Amino acid sequence: MDFKKHPDTSFRDIDKLGQQEAAEEIAALREGINYHDYLYYIKNQPKIADSVYDKLGARATSSVSGETDYVVVGENPGSKLDEAKERGVTLLDEEKFIDLLENG
Repeated sequence: MDFKKHPDTSFRDIDKLGQQEAAEEIAALREGINYHDYLYYIKNQPKIADSVYDKLGARATSSVSGETDYVVVGENPGSKLDEAKERGVTLLDEEKFIDLLENG
């Protein structure tokens, strides 16, 4: 499945896939998530609905919580920066975020 072009969220049961099939499915999903993360966070040009994005396994939120892994900090981060610092959340600039998407 090409999750970049067709972000189908009716996933196959991973337990019913062979090891090679599962690895290929995971790699394709990871590539799709990274692609849509880039469009959403860096380009500010999402191509898919938030509900589809959420089903791919990533989730953009409007607030910082205990479940937040990273906050991408731009030129005018606002109050989320303070919240992230208080909670000890990892802060990423655009360069570090792109590196994370490309290299994991």
